Amino acid sequence: MTPDERRAEIERWAKEENLEVGFAPVDAELRAEYFEKWIAEGKHGNMAWMANKKRVNPKWVMPECRSVVVVGMNYFQQPTPLPPPTDREGDNDRGSTPNPAAARSQQPAETRRGLKSHGYTSTPSSASLRDEGSQGASPETIPPAVGGGQGGWAETPNGKFAAYALGEDYHTVLLEKLKRLCALMESWGGAQKPYVDTGPVLEKRFAAATTLDWQGKNTLLISEEYGPWLLLGVVLTTLPLPADNPHADRCGRCTRCRDACPTHAITAPYQLDARRCIAYLTIEHKGDIPQEFHVAIGDRLFGCDDCLTACPWNKFARESQEMKFRARDYPGAEETLTMDEAGFERIFAGTPIERLGLERLKRNARIVVGNLKTKNRPRVSSDGFQLPKCD
Repeated sequence: MTPDERRAEIERWAKEENLEVGFAPVDAELRAEYFEKWIAEGKHGNMAWMANKKRVNPKWVMPECRSVVVVGMNYFQQPTPLPPPTDREGDNDRGSTPNPAAARSQQPAETRRGLKSHGYTSTPSSASLRDEGSQGASPETIPPAVGGGQGGWAETPNGKFAAYALGEDYHTVLLEKLKRLCALMESWGGAQKPYVDTGPVLEKRFAAATTLDWQGKNTLLISEEYGPWLLLGVVLTTLPLPADNPHADRCGRCTRCRDACPTHAITAPYQLDARRCIAYLTIEHKGDIPQEFHVAIGDRLFGCDDCLTACPWNKFARESQEMKFRARDYPGAEETLTMDEAGFERIFAGTPIERLGLERLKRNARIVVGNLKTKNRPRVSSDGFQLPKCD
């Protein structure tokens, strides 16, 4: 079997599994210098495993590696509906600092929540959006983000969970698929190493070296076909496979993701300080969350999707066909505070939230409950950033 035939067979396999697939060269541009500087400056927080130097060269992980197969799995789901919000005194007092994310929250409830559609109220054609992105789109010419920053969340009456955590743990779901791919490739004489966030591999940079997607200004991946809702897995293989040409960056002049970030964690285009990121703080961070971020966390119990839902490429988001990602019923913050270990295990077993553990989920819940009870507290962090009020 020739390399081209192997590639075609992998593409057929991916289609059967409802996956997207790309092929990267071993020597893909990984922004190694930036990554090493990012680690040296401590912007990875307490994620010590990120500092593994093997990440910048797959041959340090697998010396015989000749190709990298990147798999993308769509996890987007329509957001969970809630009753229309009631007016609260002071909710429209956002201060003098412009806040695009806050402005979007003033849209009508049916537009802001985006429960029935992931379209836009005023949208150029698909070709127009693609052209704008490739030529450098102006934020003024790009349609509003889906759901005004609300889409994709699992919302309870008093708390939000990030979209990727709604159902079964994607690490397990996607790794099972990658193992089947590895078995197929082994039948061709290849040796493989599959990873889903578990190995010393810069998955996003390899994905950006394929036709799958490009790395957006929030450092996450954006797909023309699915928006920012692809989970990634990679397979290092000894088999030679024809590589893709890298996808063009089509963020243009758009700043939606940076504007939407409640804590200004996107410090510059394509640069993220994880220590300021709500997803990091509520999931990976151990110990107490610094006080300066409590108000910005708002009602987020687990993770944050704001920079994803703000992205105009959500126009192309489509609901995941993976039944294992279907949303479960999750408790709100107040119910979480009374939960015991048995209750936690019963509700969250097999989900990404299980790894967080009950104590850290309660830590998050205490912040959320405090925010929901004190909505008129000062909205400025200790370093001077204007912060949005809780939705």
